[in-house]
Amino acid sequence: MNEFKTPMFQAMQIAGRVKEQQQAIDSRDVADMIGKRHDHLVRDIDTQIEVMSQSPELGTDDYYIESSYQAGTGKKYRCYLLTKLGCEMIANKLTGEKGILFTAFYVKHFNQMEQAQQVSPEQSLAMLFRSQADLLEETQCIKNDVKFLKGEMRLSTSDEQMFSNLANQRVTKSLGGKKARAYKDASLRQTVYSQFWKEFKDYFEIARKGDLPRVKLQEAKMFIREWTPNTENRMTISKLNDQLELDFES
Repeated sequence: MNEFKTPMFQAMQIAGRVKEQQQAIDSRDVADMIGKRHDHLVRDIDTQIEVMSQSPELGTDDYYIESSYQAGTGKKYRCYLLTKLGCEMIANKLTGEKGILFTAFYVKHFNQMEQAQQVSPEQSLAMLFRSQADLLEETQCIKNDVKFLKGEMRLSTSDEQMFSNLANQRVTKSLGGKKARAYKDASLRQTVYSQFWKEFKDYFEIARKGDLPRVKLQEAKMFIREWTPNTENRMTISKLNDQLELDFES
């Protein structure tokens, strides 16, 4: 088994991706939310970092993580990833509606990220197993539905006519052909036909030949090939047809 496809490995991947989510917000997004030009926001952050750097007790990376992005022209520009502390620094300088909206956004954002990081590998594995179990159950339901529909699907008119013709040919052959005396005996012919259809319907457990499920069409063809009249009818057929031969000899 390929270890990289095992459920445990997949679960670890899920947990790893969750934990790798950056606990930060891009300064470009912050600039959009507070209605400020991004280059001006970067300039303000640079000023704050310069001031905080003067205190050895303050680690600026706890607030702002320097980063960059590539513009459509291919040129790179500076940006920052703001941690929760960094967002609080920016929010403290805002007033009015913008300050309220930005504070509400980043508080909700970081709470969601903290909740996501609380997912353990065991929980991820359980989630994976549950999703796989749900998928298997849904797949099985679909298979059962398809199987049921196939079992319920009846013969088309052309299929029914085709196997009726095969049945007629088989009965006619068992009587010795259309020129045989046994075939020309209407009473015997009706008796043999009745035997055939009774045994056919009993075998397939149907009330009428048109009720045959389409999935059993091949089995019905085999039944027709293998069918023969019962002993009593075979004896009667032989006597009538043998009598015809005696008539010719005499």
